[in-house]
Amino acid sequence: MDYDKIIMIIYFNTYKDTYDFEEIKEYLGFSFDQLDDFINELIVEKLLEYDEDYILKVSNKAIELLETLNLRNILFEDLLLDYSEKMLSDIRSEIKLNINDVYIPENFDKKFKGYSSKSFPRSRE
Repeated sequence: MDYDKIIMIIYFNTYKDTYDFEEIKEYLGFSFDQLDDFINELIVEKLLEYDEDYILKVSNKAIELLETLNLRNILFEDLLLDYSEKMLSDIRSEIKLNINDVYIPENFDKKFKGYSSKSFPRSRE
């Protein structure tokens, strides 16, 4: 199952009939045409369907999928918060160098060819 499809199902499951196409486009990084194609694909796969008022909603098949993945009670906001918290914890957990530590960039030994005699002018004695 495609990650974007699961995100979309969670989004529609969270917001029900108050969904916003502009918001979905922004979160998934789709153009309007891509979003339209994507939603149509979900309808064809019977993961989204229209209700009697022609409003998109999550189908029973999609709800069963969420239950199978243990995501039935996950809200879309939870995904955003979890992602933000993970990013912050990753930043905090990075190994920090002491001011006195020597930093050598990756592959420095492959790129640095050494100093040539032209690099340093000879002193005049």
